[in-house]
Amino acid sequence: MTAEFEFYRGSFCGEKIPEAEFGKWSLRAENMLSAWICDGAEKSDNMRMCICDIAEYLYESANRGGAVREENDGYSVTYSAERTGGAYDIARQWLLADGVLFRGDIVG
Repeated sequence: MTAEFEFYRGSFCGEKIPEAEFGKWSLRAENMLSAWICDGAEKSDNMRMCICDIAEYLYESANRGGAVREENDGYSVTYSAERTGGAYDIARQWLLADGVLFRGDIVG
């Protein structure tokens, strides 16, 4: 279920992650996503789009030092201690209608 850089630039129209760093961030996004989808879910372009979107989210979060909101004039910065919640929200936007997100409890 990988998303290649060509897909990121072409189909997703991504511009934020440099090619040299895309592999690292897409792999992290794919690993997160694989924990949230049902076993045996059919791989789709929506999943690849989701990987690209999560990769951008993780890349931007890391490059802002965890800041999720910044203001300039009054200098205010808001930090996020948890990046997973935002990434899961992205996955929900892309995949909830496809019915591939796991909705049960993880036991063990």
